[in-house]
Amino acid sequence: MASVVEIKKNTTLFRGSGKPDENVTKGFMYFTWGPTGRQNANNLYTKYEGNKVHTYKTSKPLMLLDMSNPDTIKYLRQSTTNQSIIRSLQKSFALAPNNMSVLRYSKLHHDVAVSKFICTLGYDGYVAPTMKLRKYGDTFHPEIVLCMPRNKVVHTQSEKPNKPLSMNPQKVYAGRSESRITRPLFNLSAY
Repeated sequence: MASVVEIKKNTTLFRGSGKPDENVTKGFMYFTWGPTGRQNANNLYTKYEGNKVHTYKTSKPLMLLDMSNPDTIKYLRQSTTNQSIIRSLQKSFALAPNNMSVLRYSKLHHDVAVSKFICTLGYDGYVAPTMKLRKYGDTFHPEIVLCMPRNKVVHTQSEKPNKPLSMNPQKVYAGRSESRITRPLFNLSAY
């Protein structure tokens, strides 16, 4: 049986992106939350030119799958015969060898497949608290994915990042970094 967590109405969520409504019309959207939510959105998602931290409030109570619970992962694997979905679940949310915890590994195409699948099951989305990474022995920040976010959140404010943009922004994946922008950006703090 899957573990479900209720998120109350008016829960604060954060997201780093160019515009507050960017991706709101898609079938799902990622957010950070909790005491470090704003800081995580700022540190992880505002490194690119034009991105800001956007704050949202949930507009109603939400029922989210708890992706840190091994029973939820087992339930999801048993809910499909699609091998591509099962493989994405195994990659993104792997059961630890003792089957007592879930290890996270974020790869966009697997995360998207898992999110879309959960949305087809009729849930409001999923919640994943801070989880150990499957690789590199580090942790992955808390996240919430909402299905059909336009019906579930209201944008309340936007803030500029708390740090200057760097010339060559890097996205860090548990100790590794990969350049994501090939065009030069200006470091505004130098002027």
